[in-house]
Amino acid sequence: MNALTSFVCRSCRRTLGSKTSQLPTTTAAAVRSISSSSTNQAAGDDAAMRYLRNTPSSSSSASSSSPSTTSASTSSSSSSSSSSSSSPMSSLDISSLINPGRTTSSSGPPPIYPASPLQRSAHVQPHRIHVYATKHNTHITLTQPPKKSMTDASKTIDVLMSMSAGNLGFKKAGRGSYDAAYQLAAFMLKQIQERGLLRDLNNIEVVLRGFGAGRDAVSKAILGQEGRLIRNKIVSIKDATRLKFGGNRSPKPRRLG
Repeated sequence: MNALTSFVCRSCRRTLGSKTSQLPTTTAAAVRSISSSSTNQAAGDDAAMRYLRNTPSSSSSASSSSPSTTSASTSSSSSSSSSSSSSPMSSLDISSLINPGRTTSSSGPPPIYPASPLQRSAHVQPHRIHVYATKHNTHITLTQPPKKSMTDASKTIDVLMSMSAGNLGFKKAGRGSYDAAYQLAAFMLKQIQERGLLRDLNNIEVVLRGFGAGRDAVSKAILGQEGRLIRNKIVSIKDATRLKFGGNRSPKPRRLG
């Protein structure tokens, strides 16, 4: 009672001795109730903390005693299960990351994608457009891959169409001009469309030979409006101009004037 007396005296700012006067009964009871309630509350908090630390979240007693603890443990277990069910990065498909549009499966044959025109030309022999441009004339020939004739087994058919500037009515020196070669290329491309040969031309190979005026004229016709239908089907352009190495002496150049 002496400790209670000295405590109350300090709170009330009284200078009382430890064994002087006694407090009233109501004041002492109030002090005891306040101190006991605060002590019990602190002890209860400590006991609750020890209980939560020592009790596992999966026990049935904890779920029945505290609903908040049960909901927290349920959410934590669901998050852990979702994280454990997700696949690790090591099991990801690298091809799906590189090509998102193409999905591959572990079982079964790999998917087959359409080949590009250059890849198709490696397996299928292309049709050829031969352009023979000389100083005096221009010849254009359309050929197909060689195949056996229906009537004669020893004969092969490869030429589909062949024309020169003379077929359009050009005479003498006019056959080797640029204009004659351009008109010949435009007429040849139009005939390919009118005869229905365009549907069979999947891969076209252009073979240039000679350095006449028709070489550049045919190239401009293919790149222009006349060659819009076959321009996308051309897979390669080759030069087959013949070059002389050694051999006999060439004739003397012609002198004019």
